[in-house]
Order: sequence, then structure tokens, then C-alpha cells
Amino acid sequence: MKLSILIDDLFSSSTELFESGALFRETLENLFSRVREWIAGMHLEICTGAEGQFLIGDTPALTFRADGRMGAAIGDANSLILPLGPYRLGAIGPMHNFAALPREAVDHLNRLQVLAADRRVWMHPLANLESFVHSVRPPVAV
Repeated sequence: MKLSILIDDLFSSSTELFESGALFRETLENLFSRVREWIAGMHLEICTGAEGQFLIGDTPALTFRADGRMGAAIGDANSLILPLGPYRLGAIGPMHNFAALPREAVDHLNRLQVLAADRRVWMHPLANLESFVHSVRPPVAV
């Protein structure tokens, strides 16, 4: 028997699952279950900015590890932050809390939103944050 026929037989069921979309669905359901388990052990923190407003990038949910590294996989993350609007930020982490963040923290989180964004960052029209966004990541000519 030729090796290519053997390989075709071996992968035929996987190919069918992929083409039908069943593999994609199974992957999403598995990820959803894992995230639910992870979040169940976490607590909610709501933050406001003592000064300034929060930006919202097109990739707004950011994960962090205890060592401060951003972009960790859900299973490796210790915290997840998500801007909820210009004046509120939600975080999932090790303890419940309601906190007012100093201007430096708001700027730092905004900088991370800009850097993590794929193409766009949204802000309140009166926030005057355009120059801040461009200082972090200058616009790209299209």
C-alpha cells in the first residue's frame, strides 16, 4: 500500500470534520468551557480613572500574567482587563475590588490598548486623545 493512500485514510475523517465546520465548533465549545472554568475562580474588579478616559481598541480584552507579560493564553493568565466605556474598566483577577486608578495607570492601560489594537482605537469625541494615540503608534499610510 502506498504511503499517500495510508495518509489519506488516516486523515479523511479529520478532513471531513474540518470541511463540515464540526471541528471549528468543537474547538470553540472547548475554548468556551475552559474560559468559563478559569473565570469561575476569579473575581471582578471595576476601575474608574481618577483623571482621563479609557480608550477601547479593536482587540479590547487584554490578558496578563503575574510577571506583567501581556497577551498570555487564558490558562496562563492571572488577569484579564476590558474597557467598558470611557469611564469604566472591568478586570477579572485574584480579588474583588472597586478602584480609582491614577492618571499614570489610565495612560499605561490606554497605551496597551493602542499597541494591542489591530487597526482601530475608539475614544469619546471630547476626550482629546488623538495626539496620545498617534504618539504611541503613528498612523500608517494606506
